[in-house]
Amino acid sequence: MKNRTLITKLKLAMAILLAPSLTFAQVTANNDSASVLAGNTVNINVLANDLPTAGSFVITENTSPSNGTLVKNANNTFSYTAPAGFSGTVSFTYTIRACGTTVAPAGHSYVFVSAPGIKWTDALVAAESAVDPTGAGRKGYLATITSEAENVLAYAATQFLLPNGQSYGHPSWLGGSDASEEGVWRWMTGPEAGMQFSGQDLTFASFVDGYLPQLPCGYHKWAKYEPNNSNGVENYLHLQGQNQWNDYPNQVNTADIDGYLVEFGGLEDSDPDFFSTATVTITVGSPTPPATNCITPTISITPANCTYTGGDATKMYLGYGSQKSTLKVSAVNGYTYTWKRNGTVVGTGSSYSFTPTSAGNYTFTVTASNANGCSVTSNTASICVKDIRVPNTCGWVYVCYTPSFCNPNNNSYTLYMPTCLVPLYMCLPGSKLGTCSMICGSNARMMQDDESTYIKVGEFEAKAYPNPSNGRFSLEIPFSIDNITVRMVDISGRMIDAKEIKSGETRKLDYNLQNMQPGMYLIQITDGIQSITEKVFIQP
Repeated sequence: MKNRTLITKLKLAMAILLAPSLTFAQVTANNDSASVLAGNTVNINVLANDLPTAGSFVITENTSPSNGTLVKNANNTFSYTAPAGFSGTVSFTYTIRACGTTVAPAGHSYVFVSAPGIKWTDALVAAESAVDPTGAGRKGYLATITSEAENVLAYAATQFLLPNGQSYGHPSWLGGSDASEEGVWRWMTGPEAGMQFSGQDLTFASFVDGYLPQLPCGYHKWAKYEPNNSNGVENYLHLQGQNQWNDYPNQVNTADIDGYLVEFGGLEDSDPDFFSTATVTITVGSPTPPATNCITPTISITPANCTYTGGDATKMYLGYGSQKSTLKVSAVNGYTYTWKRNGTVVGTGSSYSFTPTSAGNYTFTVTASNANGCSVTSNTASICVKDIRVPNTCGWVYVCYTPSFCNPNNNSYTLYMPTCLVPLYMCLPGSKLGTCSMICGSNARMMQDDESTYIKVGEFEAKAYPNPSNGRFSLEIPFSIDNITVRMVDISGRMIDAKEIKSGETRKLDYNLQNMQPGMYLIQITDGIQSITEKVFIQP
C-alpha cells in the first residue's frame, strides 16, 4: 500500500504532462431553416450542413420551440409539429460534438481516486464532486475514452509499481454502461453522454480473433471475449490493470475494483471549441382556407350491354354478360376529374371505361378540382369481378341453381353449361352466376370445391348400364329444370313402362325386365324442351 500511495501522488503530474500532445477536430454547427403549415409536421436534418462535412456528429442537447412539439429522432434529425391555428416563426437551438474522431484536447486531466470496492453508481456521483487538480475549477466526470491515444493517457493515471518493479494499473471504473439496453454500450456522462461506443454479441459470432470489432462511430478497448455479461449482471465498464476494458457488475467489496478514474475538461463550460451550437428557424404558415360551394361528384356504373346477369351493375362476370362497364359523373363546367382505381390514378375526364381481365374487388373514386381551390372526392364505388369460366371448355360457364320446388332441404347445385343455355336458368328464381361457393373476386379456375359434385347441363343425354344386360339395368337421367318423362317402348312402339321424374328428384332409375323377350328396346326421355332416345338391349 505504501508504494501505491507514493505512485498515486505522482500520477496527476504525469497525466497533465501527456495531455498537450493530443489534438481534436473542431466542429461547426450552421443555422438551419424550415417551413410547415399549421397542423402539419416537418422533418429537419440539421446535421446536413454542419462541418466538417466528412465528419460524424452527435447532438448533445437541444432547446424547445415556444409553440408546437419537437421530437429528436434516433437518426439525429428533428420532427416539428406545428399546432393547428398557429402561424408565425418559432426557433430552437441544438449543440453538436464530433463522434468517433475525438481524442482528448490539450489540458485534459485524469485523476485516479482510490475507493476499493465502490459501486459504479456511487463512483458516477462521486466523480462530479472531485476537485480540479489544476485549480481551474473544471467539473469532473467519470472518464470517457474516445481514442487509443486517450486510452493510453487515462491508463497512465492509474499506474503504480508492483513489488517486482513492474508497473500495473489500478482496476478503475469508467463512465460506460449498457444497463439501460443490454448489449448497447453508451457513455453515460461527460461530453459524450448518450453516445454509443460499442455493441455486444453474447454468442461471440461478431468477434474477430476474440475481439469485438469497432463501431463506425465509437472507440473501445475490450479485453479478449469481452464484454460477455457474465451471469447476466455485468452492465458497467471498468479499466483493467492491463490497460484493457471489461464489463463488471455494480457491486461493493470486490478485489477487482480499486477505485474510479475522473476526467477534467471537455465539458462545454470548460472547452467551448469542443462543441458548436446553431439555431433552427421554422416558419409556420396558415393553411389555405377551404373553398366553398364545391360540388362533390357521384359515380354511376353502366354495363356495356344489357345481357341479364342478375340486375346488379356492381357485379361483372368474366365469361358471360358485359365485359366492360363505364363509370361516369355528371360533368360541371370548370371542373377537372381524376379517376383512381384501388388507389392508383388511372384516368381523367368525366368518365372511365373499365374492362377487367382478372377476378377481384375493384374500388373507384374520382376527385373533382377547380381553379377556386375546390378539391373534393366522390363516394367510393366498387365492382366485384368473378371469373365463372369453366376450365378446358369452349365458352362454358358455371351457374348456381337452388330449386324453389321439390327441394325441402333447400339444396343448391353448381351447374356448368354453354352460354346459350344460361338465359333459361337466369330467368328462374334461385339462380345466380358462378359456383355456389364463389365469393367476390373468386376465380373459378382456382376453386377448391369438389368438382365431382358439379352437374353438367347442355348435352341432354342418358346412360343405361350395363348395356346389353339380362334385363336388370340402371338408367342415369340428365339434369333438367323441368319435370322429366321417361317412356320405354319395344321396336313396334308398344308401351312397356312410363315414369315421371320431378325436378330435384333422383336422376337414376333401376329396371328389372328379365321377363321380357330378348331384343332391342327404346327409352324416350323428354323434359318439355328437348328429347333424347336411348337404345337398350336384353340378351337371353
